[in-house]
Amino acid sequence: MKKIIHISDLHFGTEEKKIVDALVHDINSACPDLLIVSGDLTQRAKSEQYIAAAEFLEKINFPQIVVPGNHDISLWNIFRRFFRPLKKFRKYISDEEFPIYKDEEMIIVGINSARSLTIKSGRISIKQIEHLKNIFCGVPEPRFKGVVIHHNLIPSPEVKKHKMLGRSGLFIKELNDCGIDMMFSGHLHKGYSGDVQKFYKDANSIIAAQAGTATSNRVRGEENSYNLIEVKSEETIIKIMRFKNEKYFLDTAKSFKRENF
Repeated sequence: MKKIIHISDLHFGTEEKKIVDALVHDINSACPDLLIVSGDLTQRAKSEQYIAAAEFLEKINFPQIVVPGNHDISLWNIFRRFFRPLKKFRKYISDEEFPIYKDEEMIIVGINSARSLTIKSGRISIKQIEHLKNIFCGVPEPRFKGVVIHHNLIPSPEVKKHKMLGRSGLFIKELNDCGIDMMFSGHLHKGYSGDVQKFYKDANSIIAAQAGTATSNRVRGEENSYNLIEVKSEETIIKIMRFKNEKYFLDTAKSFKRENF
């Protein structure tokens, strides 16, 4: 079994210290094979917020894939927003364009969906799609394959009209034959999961794992949360861990049979 902890939307600058401390404790106690951070590490891409995020990540001594979100691009500094949008992210967090984790059982790649021209919405480029195809389509089954991206590919259950990732339809179509198992995203501050087949015509079964906001006070109708994901040979289990009464607790667990994706 492989164990993945998936967190998102930390929004340092609006973080709750007790929740940050509990999250660090949980992650280190779980001893995951991989920590995934699907964007929005900061609230306004300020240096002090990036430093706080970097210090948080340094407390976790396990392999990590970290991608930026729309909040990790400067909002008010127009020059930096358009000409050096991820300068601070690359300085303090990671300068890898396509961070990757791979071993004999799984391969997971991160990509950036944040764009300077949009405030909230995200987009994937043709270049990024081709790069992912080159990686995944050459990897034989049954290795578990995943993509980490900030913006959502499916809406939350209670809101059917959330705007999706730009070019998400083409993204799914082009990767259809590469055997992708799971997409890890955030952005909406909601913890849930589902099959992309319900939202994309002629799509193969791919599970979208959405993580809520792990540490900030910017909650949207639910407690802070993160995903604890167990990858087994016959199934993948997504456990949503929610913060309440000074600690994270198991809220729900959802199993997806490998034959379904």
